Amino acid sequence: MSPHSINQEDEIKRIFAQIGGISLHKDFTEPIMSELYIQQQKQQPVKHNHLSGIKNRHKTWLLASLSTAAGIILITSLFTSSSMAASLQQIPVLQSIFQLAGDLGLYRAANENLSDHPNAVASIGDITVTVPEVVYDGNRVSLSLIRTAAGSSASMSLRDQISNIDIWVDGINVQASDSGNSVPIFSFPGADDNSAIIEFADLSNQGGEPFPDQFDLTLHLSMNGFKDPLSLSVPVTITSGDHIEIKPSISKDYGNLTFRLKKIELTPITTNITTAISLPEELVYDQAANGIAFDVLDEKGNKLQTLTGNGYNEAGSNTFVSDMRYHPFPEIPEKIILRPYKYIYSDSTHTTFAQDEEGNIIVEYLPQLDIEISLEDFL
Repeated sequence: MSPHSINQEDEIKRIFAQIGGISLHKDFTEPIMSELYIQQQKQQPVKHNHLSGIKNRHKTWLLASLSTAAGIILITSLFTSSSMAASLQQIPVLQSIFQLAGDLGLYRAANENLSDHPNAVASIGDITVTVPEVVYDGNRVSLSLIRTAAGSSASMSLRDQISNIDIWVDGINVQASDSGNSVPIFSFPGADDNSAIIEFADLSNQGGEPFPDQFDLTLHLSMNGFKDPLSLSVPVTITSGDHIEIKPSISKDYGNLTFRLKKIELTPITTNITTAISLPEELVYDQAANGIAFDVLDEKGNKLQTLTGNGYNEAGSNTFVSDMRYHPFPEIPEKIILRPYKYIYSDSTHTTFAQDEEGNIIVEYLPQLDIEISLEDFL
């Protein structure tokens, strides 16, 4: 199939959502939300917990080998025009940080009372950090943070001041793993420099233990300018909203590669897609050579936007399993369609994306791997 061009900003967002080192913020909309604010939010880069990223060569994140090339392209898309900034100043400020996240799922969580309000608080030096909101839908745990600061701490944003995040679930450090596959933590902009959103998910679809429906979460925030971390304890309970889980186990082949849809999870907050890419047993999976991305659409052709993702394959393994998280469908669709594609590179080392005349990334769709399921066949 002939190559297609994909909007550079949209694809860079997807790429950084799929690698372990960095993600881009989300840009999902709902009529009641301000489009101007969303456009501003989607151009802010996201920091990732540096110590919970790739810890050895066996931990393979989707497109991780392309992070350098993607980072270079990213530089051109992180600025907001002065006219947009002026417009943003006129937007009323909502009280909930989740409502300002540019994430339809978090907006729903706040607007439909699906989130909890622990108001956990801790201080260190001239800093006080509060957790006003938390939501867990079985797919991702999201928390908002608010900081009050004085002195030198006030001169930097909260996200810049947090140098590392460690998490414990019921007293167990879920980032400690002998296999090298540990829980990634993503950080997103909040309403202003004194707020942020952090997010993480379990590895239950990749051989790890699922989080319980109710647990005590402990956060250790390492803060620039302070020797000791700031510690917060947050009770977490799974939401009561609808949770649909189906396991189609549908496979498609492309050459010596098999693409398998293992699981789809739908909640009012998140769409989670679990897939596996496999090669013959005598071959070793290589992300740069064998990696595949995919669009997720409904029967009307509406495409979901990417939130975050993580993936893993054991050393020497021929299979790569990944979870990709997307914003929720506005309503339960009749069909869910996956349209896989591969990236086209301009060099033999698979580190530089090919681009068209307008700077958009060139990809090649693989219709042989398209998967379409009717939900009524599984519900």
